[in-house]
Amino acid sequence: MKIVEGHMEHEVRQIMDLQADVKNQLIFRNSTEITLPGLTQKLFFTLLRKAPEPISMAELARDVWEEDYVSEETIAQRVSLLRRALKAPGGDLNYIQAVRGKGYRLNLTLPVLPNDGAGHQKNIGPASLWGVLATLLIVGTGLYLYQLNGPEIAQAAPPVAGVTLTVSDLIPQARKYQVGHRLEDIDRAISLYEKALELDGTSIDAQIGLSFALSTKATKFSMASANIEEAERLARAVLKDNNKNSRAWHALAYALDGQGQVDKAISFYLRAVELNPKDHNARSSAAYLLSIKGRFYEALLMEAELVTTGHSTLYSEIQIAFSLDQLGFPADAQNWMDKALILHPGHPVVRAFNISLKLRQGDFPQAEQLYLHYSAKLQKTPKIKSLRAEMTIAQSSYAELELALEQRNALRQELDIFLPNIKAAVMGDKGGNLWPESHVNMAYYHVLNGKKKLALGALRMAVDMGWRDAETTQNYPFFEKIKEDVEFKNIVARIKEEIGSQKELLFSNEDLIRKLGITFKS
Repeated sequence: MKIVEGHMEHEVRQIMDLQADVKNQLIFRNSTEITLPGLTQKLFFTLLRKAPEPISMAELARDVWEEDYVSEETIAQRVSLLRRALKAPGGDLNYIQAVRGKGYRLNLTLPVLPNDGAGHQKNIGPASLWGVLATLLIVGTGLYLYQLNGPEIAQAAPPVAGVTLTVSDLIPQARKYQVGHRLEDIDRAISLYEKALELDGTSIDAQIGLSFALSTKATKFSMASANIEEAERLARAVLKDNNKNSRAWHALAYALDGQGQVDKAISFYLRAVELNPKDHNARSSAAYLLSIKGRFYEALLMEAELVTTGHSTLYSEIQIAFSLDQLGFPADAQNWMDKALILHPGHPVVRAFNISLKLRQGDFPQAEQLYLHYSAKLQKTPKIKSLRAEMTIAQSSYAELELALEQRNALRQELDIFLPNIKAAVMGDKGGNLWPESHVNMAYYHVLNGKKKLALGALRMAVDMGWRDAETTQNYPFFEKIKEDVEFKNIVARIKEEIGSQKELLFSNEDLIRKLGITFKS
């Protein structure tokens, strides 16, 4: 069934006593929305797409997990979560049926139920369906139509006559979209927050929510400076009149983090934690930036507090792995990496970091195998293509890179993916970017252009900013041409000296060593 109002069209499907708005990915029972976590929601609408036909395990792995293979046990566990989420209190309807040898299917129709005593069956009637359609219209009115083929948001749909939306209607829906990991979800959240601010320009929740959403879009997807600058402006506007608002400090830190203003971002994340000790995400973000600045001991202290008190975030385990690997304890780093893979199976950030860890350790065959586990669809995404390019370049010599710049060979294709990121770091820097890796990228750029002095200067600046990756500095092919230079050797020696200082701090804290289960095996 479809319902159209103005330029908005909703395809609503009936699944037993449930109603699903396919376009907006919403599920209702008698006008009450049922909220599902991201992967569980994706499983539901994937099953719905083929319902009532079954969908195979292989199709579910590809379409839901975006993997070539997912174990039947993992799929069964997610199906079980979906069943529990859909079940009404006291209800016993079987929404999902396992079909032997074929996978799973959604049951669309209700079973025939006993009469209610008046000769009528108790199946859901048209009245309740039209009730939910009215609710769908109310929810849908505040949404902007999203163009799936691009990041631009279309014009807002015209309002439904007689319906008045409030900030209280829009913000909860924006927050639901904001927790998604897809660009279209972030864009929907942004448009809803903007609509809320049209209704009430002083809404603190809308300003802070929009700031977070814009920072997420800039750092995870578009890298658009306008988004990140607006995110900063919104956070500062709240703090101007509410300087003890912890979420505003967190939002400001996130915006500055995205601009490479690492030291300020650390201070503001810690201010957010000071005002709200339960803001574990701000604490973890501060820990991450401390590790980026080479302050591994402080980063490990903060993450250890989170994981040992049951407040670890999505990134806690991989950040501990990163710090331990930088300190020269690859076995302990891999142990924490394995924990992350178990706790967050299939998560793209965790998987990508695992490949980066293998690359840094020089385990190219294993990195290649991990890359091949990505589905063909994911291999085409910009981030995974960039990771693949880095893998290829890391295994090349400087002579091969020079030749590739002159010839249109396969390596040149990988360079064409990698070099724009380097050039962006150089062209976009105005002296205020304190992100260490940006300066390493500048050093790569200057080496390729034969400017050794500038390359060494950029590398020194990276170390000043906290760059502590001696392995990459010594072994990356871009630096082959300058690695015998005395100044280059001095830079590497300084990195190792700084790492030694961090190790001393770690060795002195037996409690931290015990909490993290560190064995110091190489």
